[in-house]
Amino acid sequence: MSKTARIKLRSYDATELKNVVNNVMQICKAKGVKCTKVPLPTKKTIFSILQSPFIYKTSQKPICRVQKSILLTLFFNEDQNLEVIASSLLIPSSISVEMMEDKLNKI
Repeated sequence: MSKTARIKLRSYDATELKNVVNNVMQICKAKGVKCTKVPLPTKKTIFSILQSPFIYKTSQKPICRVQKSILLTLFFNEDQNLEVIASSLLIPSSISVEMMEDKLNKI
């Protein structure tokens, strides 16, 4: 029976997210864990701010906030687990992390 773990990483900074994903992939390769990455859909939030609150109320400035997210799937052997990878990770506070661990039956 092999184990899998899924790590979902989200950030508003795309370059920092890319650096963390590459770091996780290198750690997995060094520990002998198979790792795949899947880019998830980008979430865009657009809102407008009034430029002048008094006379020119129709003058608005649109602001766009883009959230990137990536799903990593890790495939472990029987003697490995997610704690081996998670203990050696350094993830900045600007990146949100969700970790899920499953068990797969080999056919």
